[in-house]
Amino acid sequence: MTIILSLIMLESFTQEIKVKGTLVFFYTKRVPVVFIDPPIMYCLDSIRLITRNKAVPVLGDLVQNEYFSHEGPQKFTANIYTNAVRSTVLYCENPGTNHIHTGGAIFERKDLPDKLFICFNINAKAYKVVSTQKNENDSIYSIRKRSNSEFIISENEQPCDFFINTHDYLIITELTKTMALTKRQQAKYKFQKSKVSEFWRYGLW
Repeated sequence: MTIILSLIMLESFTQEIKVKGTLVFFYTKRVPVVFIDPPIMYCLDSIRLITRNKAVPVLGDLVQNEYFSHEGPQKFTANIYTNAVRSTVLYCENPGTNHIHTGGAIFERKDLPDKLFICFNINAKAYKVVSTQKNENDSIYSIRKRSNSEFIISENEQPCDFFINTHDYLIITELTKTMALTKRQQAKYKFQKSKVSEFWRYGLW
């Protein structure tokens, strides 16, 4: 029995690895329809680590709207992956406040006016979650759909778009170094520093 469990764990996970690259948080503006003069609100769509021109999905925040069809082992509690990312002011200057995002390396693009990007370079430790058919959980589709339906009915609101990802992804356990984007990188991604320095995360008021 022990051997079988070990094989399942090895099949789903690799050992802790060192990664480096550009961490990008993708946000989309969402305007509430039932509030008068609402604050600026954004949905956190997804998180990607860009390294060698390859974008790898990252599980890095409780409020991101990208869900994975396979989960990590029990030792990876919410605390571990949210604290690792939120510990840097390049991401957020008030990490304990879940619904109001203040500060961080916030960028925008002229060709994507409803988007915000929080973006900075990292060296980090991470676990890679490997997708296999054995650990896929199709029930997540119905759970997310039901959650969205309940949100629409109870709040009379349009929920954030959500994504089901069946590919491999990373869980970042420790940021060993963080660095702001260089001017060259900002030009490469067509980023300009955003005038937005604070916003509410949609659905968390």
